[in-house]
Amino acid sequence: MRWLAAALLLVAAWLAREWLAAHGALGLEHLGYSLSRWLPPMLLGALLGAGLGWAMRRWAGLEAWLTPWLLSLLALPWLLIIPAVNIIPYLGLDERVLFGLVLLVQSVHLASALGRRKLPEQSRAAQIRRGFRLGWAVVVIGELFSRKSGLGAEFRFYTLYFSPEHLLFFTVLILAFFGLQELLARGFARLALAPWTRPASG
Repeated sequence: MRWLAAALLLVAAWLAREWLAAHGALGLEHLGYSLSRWLPPMLLGALLGAGLGWAMRRWAGLEAWLTPWLLSLLALPWLLIIPAVNIIPYLGLDERVLFGLVLLVQSVHLASALGRRKLPEQSRAAQIRRGFRLGWAVVVIGELFSRKSGLGAEFRFYTLYFSPEHLLFFTVLILAFFGLQELLARGFARLALAPWTRPASG
């Protein structure tokens, strides 16, 4: 099935080669904007979350103090908070807010996945992947609501000024962006969870 999908995608790209040659650079430019909004806070949040997780595993008192805060943050409806922040006067989804939201969801989910001793082992990787997905969603939805550049902003533009070929093109790029974060999330989960598979001493 994957081979068939890849073959169909290659055929479609070949048939649309002239259109892609004319508009592909614009799509890659906006993909770059989205990546620049996601990668720095994602990496910083991953480092912060991994560090907190390590500290929680090492000191039970820190784990006991942080766990209620982490559980409260995990229960927040993040996908509803994004548009709510956008309508708050004098705040909105500017670059600093997007950076902070991605950093927060990434670090909270990683710290919880790596640091909570009572969390079932099979749930740790899923929680890490959820943090990556939410960070991706923050960027794309934030662009959709308030930014003038990025994949979400272009999708909004070509929805308002209806252009089916541009909508399809930017949908494919958004899915490619999602696929990239999935690969990074799975790779990070394997790397980060390797030490946690061993029983903690003490």
